Amino acid sequence: MSRSLALIWLGEMTDQPTTIEMPWGSVTIYTNGNVVAETSAAIVSTSTDGNCVVTFKLQVNKVTLANILDVSAHLITNADENTLHKIAFHDGGSYELSYGKDGTIKHLSGNNISTQISNEGEICVGSRSPRQTSLTTPTSVPIP
Repeated sequence: MSRSLALIWLGEMTDQPTTIEMPWGSVTIYTNGNVVAETSAAIVSTSTDGNCVVTFKLQVNKVTLANILDVSAHLITNADENTLHKIAFHDGGSYELSYGKDGTIKHLSGNNISTQISNEGEICVGSRSPRQTSLTTPTSVPIP
């Protein structure tokens, strides 16, 4: 299940942060323009410079890719007993994931990507501008 958040603040800014309770969690708007959305699975923080940081509250159990056809490059390297995946998408987004031999995630980062986080600790990353894909199969000939 994915959730999107679009926020338009029509109230007056005060010297104190304003918290709005939502059915799925809360949104806090700070006087400097930073916004923090919190759910049971994660905390998403934005800043005035346009950066976004996601802090997972749940253990990450699975990381998946939304559509491999959106990938323009994929590099896998091994160093210091860690595996690093660097993925570039056709629309310019990028994603990095590193994990140890025991499967423990060491690092996750992305730039200009879409991310879906489930309450079961599953993360699905993908392109912000997915390609339209047409699937075809070769014409088959009936076997007598």
